[in-house]
Amino acid sequence: KRDGGWSAGACVMIRTPTKSSLFFFTDTATTEIYTLSLHDALPISIYRAAPLHDIGKVGIPDRILQKPSQLTPEEWEVMRTHPVIGGQTLEEAEKNAGQEGLGGLLQLGKEIAFYHHERWDGSGYPFGMRGEEIPLCARIVAIADSYDAISSRRVYKGPSSHADAQAILEKLAGVKFEATLVSTFLAQAPQILAIRDRYLETDETQLLEPEPDPIPESALELDGKSQEG
Repeated sequence: KRDGGWSAGACVMIRTPTKSSLFFFTDTATTEIYTLSLHDALPISIYRAAPLHDIGKVGIPDRILQKPSQLTPEEWEVMRTHPVIGGQTLEEAEKNAGQEGLGGLLQLGKEIAFYHHERWDGSGYPFGMRGEEIPLCARIVAIADSYDAISSRRVYKGPSSHADAQAILEKLAGVKFEATLVSTFLAQAPQILAIRDRYLETDETQLLEPEPDPIPESALELDGKSQEG
């Protein structure tokens, strides 16, 4: 916290289908640009709302969610509907709770669910938003979600090393992700690795020095079931 405001927080670990939620907020040094748009309650609010980012996957068939291989183009189109399913679900909950426009937890969760697959360059989905059109909370969660997807075990792949995850995030800085947030996130490597060591249900040797999976060039786009959250 500085100058009466919070710098942007970064969520490090995002829920996976088989693990508990864990979020760790790191200080984003050099981000005074964000202090005017953030307030004291925002970091803890993102902490609480971020587990809702993939709530829309309740509307995706298990045969797709649990498929141990790459998705077909048709399956991928179904998977791409989960942000809208999630956002609309939380929007309806917000209305039913009489919380519309009040800036509460449901509104933040709705924004994260709708927009965490938008890309900084405008090539994301479902709305093709770009740059600062994407809510800050969703830009933060997008980085954390992708890091988790790359470095964690999934039904379709083994875990990749922190070094591989870092290389992918750096390649996509300014393309998929806001570059300033990527730099800030990766600057917290000791904290990130400490959280992995403590909480991820993975063999200790894999946590410290995982055997890197071969990463095809296509995986750098975080598409399909490559490194998608």
